[in-house]
Amino acid sequence: MNRLLITGVGGSAGLGFVKSLKDANPDFFIIGCNSDKYALERAIADEKFLVPPCKEPTYLKVLEKIISITKPDLIYSQVDAEIEVFSKNRKLFD
Repeated sequence: MNRLLITGVGGSAGLGFVKSLKDANPDFFIIGCNSDKYALERAIADEKFLVPPCKEPTYLKVLEKIISITKPDLIYSQVDAEIEVFSKNRKLFD
């Protein structure tokens, strides 16, 4: 497992999480997404994607497209509201 998609990657929790991952294993390939373009600029990620807020109707479609393009081994969310969306739509991510 080397390819990780992390949502909310530019926030303080996301920055700390990615830094810890990279310290543990520099070979992790981080795919980051965030709905805040300024937070996304701060993110530590090999690839970055701007996504709509998770309450927007297009959020899941955009995320599905990112997943189909990047083929992550693991998806990890740092944002409570996004975790709820993932949980309610888990069949899309199986």
